[in-house]
Amino acid sequence: MVKIEYEDKETKDIVKENSNKKIYRKIIETISLIGECKENIKLSTYLNVNSNEEKMIELCSFDDVGNMFVFCIDSSKREKIGIINHYDNKDTYIYDVKLSKNYEITKDNYQILRNNMVINFKLGRVITDNKTYCNILFGDNITYVIDVDCKKIDSVKLMKQLNSLEQKPDFIWVVRILESCMNIENTELDNLSIKTYKDFKMIGEFSVLDNENNRAKICN
Repeated sequence: MVKIEYEDKETKDIVKENSNKKIYRKIIETISLIGECKENIKLSTYLNVNSNEEKMIELCSFDDVGNMFVFCIDSSKREKIGIINHYDNKDTYIYDVKLSKNYEITKDNYQILRNNMVINFKLGRVITDNKTYCNILFGDNITYVIDVDCKKIDSVKLMKQLNSLEQKPDFIWVVRILESCMNIENTELDNLSIKTYKDFKMIGEFSVLDNENNRAKICN
């Protein structure tokens, strides 16, 4: 784990009180993977509210290229704990380290933690930012991480297809479902890849890329 530095005594005291918590260690581990932190993570206090009505402790840090991370290590609202908000110069990305449970977080699997927009369906849920990715989560810790231009997916049709499933699909069925929901015909894509994870370990990968210009074509 990278070395931790503190902006002030308040932050140092907060970390000292919470450093033994598993959720805190997972947050720091995740930030070190998402961000570009060569040696140190410098923490400061973003929000510290502790009253009879509400408790909320959020810390923040910046990586070496200016990405900002704001994360909650304690709150009276349990769903807030473990949430990381990652701000770069283009967008905001949300991660929930609670999704990893007892599994190790690595460079290869941290995308499973993405938690921007959640849409529930009968056998699981879809997590998406409606831009470049969506994760389809089923029970038994099976996750499909899809990298694609979400504007070219018919989201209504996708949810209808997922809700029609009577049992968890295998990898090929997920590929077919996505193909049937594409709003394109003989149109180039910037990228289309699907990675399958079981218990946070990648067990399959599918990618449609053109060898010459790194583009994909789907023909209906």
